[in-house]
Amino acid sequence: MSEETMLDIFVEGYQTNEPITEEEERQRALEKVYSARQNSTILQSEMIAIENHGQGENDTPCAVVRIGTVKGIIPMEQMEAKDYRQLRNMMGTSIDFKVIGIDRERDLFIGSRKAALEHMKGATFNRLEEAFRKAEEKGVESNVIVNAVVRFVNKNYMLLQIGGIETTMDVSEYDYDWINDLREKVKVEEKIPVKVLSFDRENERIEVSRKQTISDPWINVRKFYNERFEYSGTVSGVREFGNFIKLMPGINCLAPHMKFEALNAGDKVLVRIREIDEENQKITGRVIKVIQRAKK
Repeated sequence: MSEETMLDIFVEGYQTNEPITEEEERQRALEKVYSARQNSTILQSEMIAIENHGQGENDTPCAVVRIGTVKGIIPMEQMEAKDYRQLRNMMGTSIDFKVIGIDRERDLFIGSRKAALEHMKGATFNRLEEAFRKAEEKGVESNVIVNAVVRFVNKNYMLLQIGGIETTMDVSEYDYDWINDLREKVKVEEKIPVKVLSFDRENERIEVSRKQTISDPWINVRKFYNERFEYSGTVSGVREFGNFIKLMPGINCLAPHMKFEALNAGDKVLVRIREIDEENQKITGRVIKVIQRAKK
């Protein structure tokens, strides 16, 4: 057992029967805040409110956080939020920040998410450069997998944060399966593994894919499917230009709409494959008949 593991067990296993007072709890929180200010360390807390602070032209929306019973505010320009709407979207999420000031008169501290992200970005790019360099020296393709935190998600893309670096990922890079709505797959604050495809330190950009962290089902597509034959599948998506039929996990067939029947997601159908394009990972076909309607 390593020393670090023993220390963790010791700390987590230690319990005291003496309850701490509110004043003692506040004192501990203050010590944590002052220590973070002096040592420029990063703290984390849930964003619990938006309040305006300042006077006149200096009045600005601020994110509100708490360390124990000590209140902190992070001005919008220090939140790296483009506008009030983006600031509001962060409500209820965990925020990394540095303490950049303490207002004793108002009994609160001032934080900066921007400073924390800059600190984290530098460390993340250093690690990425080292990992890619080692792969290059060995003459192998880099296979850097990292955990990304979902900061925002809509139907077609999500905003991810990776060690202080923010990037978007299109729905097409989430899975080999056809996905109708990303919000049905992931939630804000969820952590997902992604592969780093490339990065640009100068422009602070990073390209990632979750799809490339899972097995590619197209490797064996000819083992299970061939042109001119008929196969059962389930409707996974309906669009103006046609229907997506799920043949197996990660393998979908695009078929035009039927002349006299409308399909719905979940319907089980019989489809005849017209063409398999392995290079572009696309299958086209035609729905022969409905085997079973989805239960409503």
